[in-house]
Order: sequence, then C-alpha cells, then structure tokens
Amino acid sequence: MTIAICDDSAIDCLLSKFLISEYFKKHRKTCDIVTYETGAKLISDFEDGAVFDIVFMDIYVGEELGIDIAGRLRNEGYDNLLIFSTITPEYAIASYSVKANGYILKPFSTERIESVLDRVLEHYVKENNRRYKKRGATRNWWTLEKLLQCLLSDITYQAVKHRSVRAVWQKLS
Repeated sequence: MTIAICDDSAIDCLLSKFLISEYFKKHRKTCDIVTYETGAKLISDFEDGAVFDIVFMDIYVGEELGIDIAGRLRNEGYDNLLIFSTITPEYAIASYSVKANGYILKPFSTERIESVLDRVLEHYVKENNRRYKKRGATRNWWTLEKLLQCLLSDITYQAVKHRSVRAVWQKLS
C-alpha cells in the first residue's frame, strides 16, 4: 500500500508518517509513505504514473487550499482514498465536493489515525471486493486483504493500463 501525505508542515508530516507507519505495523502490513510539501509536486508525480492507495491532504498547503489540490487530483483520475487533515473543521462539508473519505482534526493522535484508517480501509476492502466480483472473475479472485499479504518477490509481472495496475504472481501454496 502506498500512501501520500501532502502537508507543508514538516513536523505534521513526520508525526502523521510515524502514526500511520505504527498503524500498519500493528496490523502486520507494510506501506510506503511519500511526503509532499506542495500540491504541485504531488499532482506532478501522479501525472507521471505514481499510484497512491491513500492521500492524506492538509487543508492549508502553503498558499493553496487542499480542497483545490484534491479537486485537481480527482480531475486527473485519482479515485482512491482521500483523507483531509487540518486544524479546523471549517472545510469538512466542502471536502465532500471532492469525495473525501475522511477528515482528521489536528493535533494528530494514535486514536484519531486508527479510527479513520479502520473505517476507510474496511470500506476500501469491501468496495474492491465488489469491483472484482463485478468484473466477472469466477475463480481465484482475491480480497484486498490477501493482495496486501502477497510478497513482492511472488509477483511475476505487472501490467498498467489506464492507471490500473494488474499484478500477476506465482501461485501461493
């Protein structure tokens, strides 16, 4: 799982990165976390093919509003999880306009991070299971949980088409 954190505060980036890492360690999962100080760099990397399962977005990123950055991301085709983090609840309702999946008030805490990740990841797994079923996979379709447990060394190759990644791996015994 790859997670992007877009926040112009170095301290908030470090704290959220630490708490998110601890969450995944606790659940015996791995994640890669990439941090961005500007929305422009995040969008540029996404346009260049970076894939993020979750984007944590500060509402105030320098002179930009996170809502605007998220809107540009959505317009570019990002349709995975989006969680806002901020010091104010002022933009909570506006965050729905960019299909936000969560909203965390700062200061961060283990409980707040765990609560939002538990909720959005449970929904993410259910949604992805529904997508797999809709595609007509009649055998060997995997839950996201099983995909997360797949070792990178087991992947034979990956194919990318229209920002979708298909991984083909060796049969697990």
